[in-house]
Amino acid sequence: MPVFDYICLVCQHVHEEYIYSIHERVLCKCGGETEKVWLPGSAPTVVDDSIPGGRVIENLNPQPHKYYSRSEIKRQMQVLGVVEKVEHKGTQDGDRSKHTQRWI
Repeated sequence: MPVFDYICLVCQHVHEEYIYSIHERVLCKCGGETEKVWLPGSAPTVVDDSIPGGRVIENLNPQPHKYYSRSEIKRQMQVLGVVEKVEHKGTQDGDRSKHTQRWI
């Protein structure tokens, strides 16, 4: 989730918010409309997509292939119609918690 700084157009209060959608309307605590601002020293964070040294994936292609970025792996999975799936298997009583008890 991206974090942005917002300033209230009514009370001038500056706060940061996690947003779930780029079209989400963010209101101040006073109920006033807000506007996105860039504060000095709060440069946006960029997450590196590369995989240093690469990662060999053996079961995505007929032959093992080395990928150098996560987006490259994602593109290949889309071409093949494959989705990555991690399922959390609960304890013996069927409880599915957010903590992985056992990989299936």
